[in-house]
Amino acid sequence: MQGSSAANAGIQKGDLIYAFNGRGFPERVNGGRGLSPIREMIGFKRHGAVVTLDVMRGDKKMKFDVTLVLVSC
Repeated sequence: MQGSSAANAGIQKGDLIYAFNGRGFPERVNGGRGLSPIREMIGFKRHGAVVTLDVMRGDKKMKFDVTLVLVSC
């Protein structure tokens, strides 16, 4: 999404995020209910926090430092 934290950091449509701050994702963070793991993990961070996302783009592994911003939907 244009203007999102991920887009501002350079993450592109089709990139596969496989780790958040160096940690992989469980099936679900909250016992299999509710939000996707990444959304739930981000929910524990404050606006302006910097997190690291590990991404696969094609066959390349990449790391992005992402500053979390508020985006209206």
